[in-house]
Amino acid sequence: MQFQRLTFVAAALFFGGCFFGGCTSDSTKGSNSDSGSATAVTLSKDSLTVEGDLTASELDSFRIRRAFQTSAKNFNDAFRRGNFDEFLNYLHPSIVAANGGRTAFKGRLQELYNANDTAMYRQTLIGPVSQMIGVRDPKGNLTGWYCTMPVRRWLKGAPDQEFQLQWLGGQTVNGGKNCYFIDITQIEKEKIYQIMPDFRFLLENQTP
Repeated sequence: MQFQRLTFVAAALFFGGCFFGGCTSDSTKGSNSDSGSATAVTLSKDSLTVEGDLTASELDSFRIRRAFQTSAKNFNDAFRRGNFDEFLNYLHPSIVAANGGRTAFKGRLQELYNANDTAMYRQTLIGPVSQMIGVRDPKGNLTGWYCTMPVRRWLKGAPDQEFQLQWLGGQTVNGGKNCYFIDITQIEKEKIYQIMPDFRFLLENQTP
């Protein structure tokens, strides 16, 4: 299947549009849900802080949450600066490949960036992570982490109670070293699964 107009999937994160396509990929089986703990984890400006002692499992979960949070902020900041080399480091590789690769996609994003007012928002709040799950294969090996994360934006002149809300779907398959995102705002689950098949374990709350 071919992606259609996926330049705007990236731009939707910043200009409020939403277009999507699909691709196919292999999937693993089984899941290990991150259900949280009694340890207090809070968002302080652009970073996460923790209070109390953590088990090894909780510490790993906290570390992945922090990686998602930091990467999402970098993702947003890179676009605002027009730094598309960095921006594409956080956009899901399937989307980049379907748009002709980094060089071709960068040119299209630059055109879109130049044609829009990137200063139309007075404030943007990324996160914190809303849901997160670690997925395991049938042998019990961890194959990746997936999350959902809200993005709130306030137009210039808009009151505090009026903001635009979008949702990011995040994926890391190497323990937080590389985190990738797609816009999942009002997107059918099946289309999300075409890019990130194991995201179904998060959205459908499946457990082994």
